[in-house]
Amino acid sequence: MMAQTLQSGDYLGTAQIGVTSMRMALHLVLEPDGSWGGTIDSMDQGAFGIPIRNLRVDEGVVRFGNFEGTLNADGSEISGHLMQGGAGVPVVFRKVAKIEGPARPQMPAKPYPYNEEEVAFESKGVRIAGTLTWPSTGGPFAAAVLLSGSGPQDRDSTMFGHKLFLVLADDLTRRGFAVLRMDDRGVGKSTGAVARASFEELAQDAVTAADFLRTRKEVDPKRIGYIGHSEGGYIAQMAGTGAAFVILLAAPGVPGDQLLYEQGQAGLKAVNAAPNVLERQSQLQRLLFSAVLAERDPMKLEARLRAGIAEFKASLTEAELAATPGFDQQMEGEVRRWMIPELQSLLRHDPKLFLKALKCPVLALGGTLDTLVPAKQNLPAIEAALSTEDYAVASLPRVNHMLQTAKTGAAGEYAAIEETVAPLVLQTIGDWLKVRFPATAIALPAR
Repeated sequence: MMAQTLQSGDYLGTAQIGVTSMRMALHLVLEPDGSWGGTIDSMDQGAFGIPIRNLRVDEGVVRFGNFEGTLNADGSEISGHLMQGGAGVPVVFRKVAKIEGPARPQMPAKPYPYNEEEVAFESKGVRIAGTLTWPSTGGPFAAAVLLSGSGPQDRDSTMFGHKLFLVLADDLTRRGFAVLRMDDRGVGKSTGAVARASFEELAQDAVTAADFLRTRKEVDPKRIGYIGHSEGGYIAQMAGTGAAFVILLAAPGVPGDQLLYEQGQAGLKAVNAAPNVLERQSQLQRLLFSAVLAERDPMKLEARLRAGIAEFKASLTEAELAATPGFDQQMEGEVRRWMIPELQSLLRHDPKLFLKALKCPVLALGGTLDTLVPAKQNLPAIEAALSTEDYAVASLPRVNHMLQTAKTGAAGEYAAIEETVAPLVLQTIGDWLKVRFPATAIALPAR
């Protein structure tokens, strides 16, 4: 029977969502009781090992999650649709002998030629876990606390199959510095929930991390600074008033509402959206942003968000609504999104006062191909706000938001690029630090 032709093992497929191709892998297992289980990887999103729940095979039809497909005669293909935003995206999963992971030539391999230790500390009742690395000779060392971007991220800042912070920490440690990288709240071995944390709470975590490093004999307590990527740059700015240095990587320099407005417009322009689509996006953003900026009481904010969405829907023509399948579900998602404290903090945050308060050396790097935090918008704002005399601001050619050497800067490239961090980024950071904080170790050769 066809229901018996589904095979254990690996199936590989690609979903074309707009201009973005997403590779997905199924790892299917037939359990002893006859039920099916396994995991799914969204490889180009850097999401691996997601459990497949309630997988059912009924007369040749395979269903799980938001996917439904039909088996061919020998079970080597599953042809179906992945439901996204009310629309069906066609996907064909084909049985393969082996799924090769993407090449990541910069990924360091153990044993490392330096010291590594699992560490943890308490921050206002939240357990923060991470990894501390330091050179095997010399010391005490200047140290960097790495601060990740938005959303839940592990200590390696694993995204799109890359481990940004692992590669950065490896490079800095080989140059003679101690480095602390941490699991975000609620990720890995850390407790709490990053989505429910305000920027103030995340900045407190960063300050507590530096305090923890001051207890370590391997670290020079007077030479501890922060390196923040993307939204982590906001946190570095807030925590950095007592730091020895602050490095901002693809970090915002304008208020959150301005940043997100530009992101929304840039994303549509990248796919050649029509002028009326750009205007509708702008209208929706203005309504939602004004609600978040005006209301801090959760109940009043939710009511204001729903009122803004109702006003937006009423302004749409029948043709525009028909062209947006699942509109109500999408808008419900917007309400839930803007009820998240971390996103509210992002939208309300103005970095000017925090940048002005920094008295330590500051390095700000942006990429000319960064479409999420455009260098042209943010680097001049950072430079204008800084009052410290020791700073450097640089726009790096052909570098994207993930700090990779890129062709277009589009998010669809992130996973496909083998490089995790552009050598130019690593060299610029390393050279700048070495001038201001000469290492007390014998620096190891770069990989």
